[in-house]
Amino acid sequence: MIRLIAAIAAAAMTLPVPSTGAGGKTTAKFGVWTVHMTVVNYNLKTGDFNTPNHVSMVRIGGDVNADRASGNIKSKHAVLSGHVVMHDMSGAVAPGASGASGSGAPSTLMADNVQIDQSAARYVATGDMQYTQGAMVLTARSGTLDQGSHTMTADGDVHIQKGEQTLVAEHVVCNTLSGACQAHRGTVELPSAGMPGGPR
Repeated sequence: MIRLIAAIAAAAMTLPVPSTGAGGKTTAKFGVWTVHMTVVNYNLKTGDFNTPNHVSMVRIGGDVNADRASGNIKSKHAVLSGHVVMHDMSGAVAPGASGASGSGAPSTLMADNVQIDQSAARYVATGDMQYTQGAMVLTARSGTLDQGSHTMTADGDVHIQKGEQTLVAEHVVCNTLSGACQAHRGTVELPSAGMPGGPR
């Protein structure tokens, strides 16, 4: 998912001249991405752009859908808004997923909005965020991925469920390289089997 988000950022910051395809949809190529939209507005002077209607980005191994997108190519900022859904077949955003320790399982990120700051390599998902990979489901009010510091944070009513293990906290910070996580103001529920006093 890290590679997916970084590729989205790069794509959003290099706006080519779109063409009209079948069904009256506007289609543009951004590197490996094919972007479909009904309308795109772009200001050549300021660099501002927006797609006021549904936008879909597709590449081998991933896709992104949102109700609309906006941003500025010069400042390298973009916002995907409304029912944002990102699929990544490599599942590279999970803590510890880069390198041999990653599960490589497909992943899905859903949120109301995703803000992209390509210069800072920082991505913020807000509003009913849900990240799923394999048996792990993480929900929170918001989440931030900072590629520079290799950290992923989740804030507000954070729930992480993996099998019988549950973590509930207000704030969780994970290192995306090592997989080490720290939870603040939280509780952990572990399966009782094999624990002292639990069933065997």
